[in-house]
Amino acid sequence: MRAHEGAGYKLMITGDGKKLLFRTPSYRVERGSILSAGIYNLELSSMIAAAVPALAALVLLAGQKTAFQYAAAILAFVAGFLLFRVFVFKKRELELMMDRENGSAFLHIPFRGEKAFSMADVEGVSAGRQRLGGKNPEGMELVEKIALHHGTVVPDFGQEMEIYTVEMKLRDGRSMVIYSGREKDATAEITIKIKEFLESGFFHAQEN
Repeated sequence: MRAHEGAGYKLMITGDGKKLLFRTPSYRVERGSILSAGIYNLELSSMIAAAVPALAALVLLAGQKTAFQYAAAILAFVAGFLLFRVFVFKKRELELMMDRENGSAFLHIPFRGEKAFSMADVEGVSAGRQRLGGKNPEGMELVEKIALHHGTVVPDFGQEMEIYTVEMKLRDGRSMVIYSGREKDATAEITIKIKEFLESGFFHAQEN
């Protein structure tokens, strides 16, 4: 097995080079991640959501002893955090699998469903670049002020962002972004490895 890992992706070639598996949580071209994983992440989201059952426990047990009331609130918070983190705010990944032996391919994109197709249907894989400009400068300025007030610096917030992408195009005209990120080298490596796998599969098929 040959594994290649980088900024938010894992690419593995197994079975004597006959199977490719690519996984990444970075497949959307958007500014949603600009608040940085250190400021707004899955754990923080779960903590915020878990505060609801904790507050509910405090309200429902308002007539009980203070120690019992706070113990119940802590238990509700911990249980809520685990439930939200495992079942609601879990990391969702795009998954691409290719099997050179039978020429099949499978693509799963979270919230967009699954697609099975032939490797021969892939017209090409290419690297691209997009620029996302800052929108709503007044709103961004307000967020920056709030972050600074809490002693936090939001990196690159409000600035133009350059996103590198890997796009797969099918012969029926459809195209799908399978990776997006800030690092150009990661995009280049993913594109090269998938292209090499597709091309070697083509020549293998020609020989047979």
